[in-house]
Amino acid sequence: MKRLLGLSLALLPVFSFADGMDAGPHANPIFQFLPLIVIIALLYFMMIRPQMKQSKEQRNLLTSLQVGDEVQTQSGIIGRVAKINDQYVDLNIAENIDIKILKKAITGAIPKGTMKSV
Repeated sequence: MKRLLGLSLALLPVFSFADGMDAGPHANPIFQFLPLIVIIALLYFMMIRPQMKQSKEQRNLLTSLQVGDEVQTQSGIIGRVAKINDQYVDLNIAENIDIKILKKAITGAIPKGTMKSV
């Protein structure tokens, strides 16, 4: 116990602020907001920027969609595009079976030839 107390007392000056380091009236306000600025920058580069990139790729996929493309939906349905409207897409999922889905529900294009049974 005595050794632990001695160790903690030895480290106390390391973790305490020096007399000149207090946040007095002459301290630079940039240093007070620096942690907040760093956190906002990290959030931007780790969360917001990748989400914007993903939504841009999704928008490009939906605008370049053509009849005959094979796509996957959010629910996991794989089909071939039979007809394209402004908001809806008709997917051919099997012989003589077409379903109408929202265009936004398409998550990605799959390689052609994946649906050999249709």
